[in-house]
Amino acid sequence: MSNNDVFHPLIDDTTNSGDRRRLRSIAWIAEWSAVAGIVMGLGYVAYLALVPDALTIALRREVAGVVVEPSGPALTAAGLVSFVPALIFAGAMWSARTLFRLLGRAATVFDPRAPSLLKRLGLLAVAAAVAGVFVRMAVALLMTSANPPGQQQLVLSVSSGDVTALVVGLFMLAFALVMQEGVRLDEDNRSIL
Repeated sequence: MSNNDVFHPLIDDTTNSGDRRRLRSIAWIAEWSAVAGIVMGLGYVAYLALVPDALTIALRREVAGVVVEPSGPALTAAGLVSFVPALIFAGAMWSARTLFRLLGRAATVFDPRAPSLLKRLGLLAVAAAVAGVFVRMAVALLMTSANPPGQQQLVLSVSSGDVTALVVGLFMLAFALVMQEGVRLDEDNRSIL
């Protein structure tokens, strides 16, 4: 085995200027994609909140079996509950934007702020998974609350999106621990040099 075939795990490959440029490009694209996601998500929430009947139409589309239009308070509560995933999404996209900005501008990929951002992203992804299940349940119950007895719905569903968000969230939490160890090793290596 030649010296070129040896794997050096403690060498930061991003010190190569070509790799660093690629990382900066990817980080820039991801940062602005996250900003675009925030704008589109909050724009849709604003549309639902400001355009008459848009929220009612969207909620009726989500819940099959609405026989009688729910009362004003039930409809308002269903609307507010349905905005929870959008708020979690906006928080996650803002954290992703911050992380990508950090990765694109930091001197090293082992920036001490990265693990906490990854942890926050992981927790928001797990929260999105859990919220998705409970929001669908609450919205269905509220939207069918005015239905005749026996036609009200309590829906418990877990989507593939919920499972994906949970797995990605757990991955990010694990990767935050790996990055934390990488930061510690990087600091140790710098103190030796």
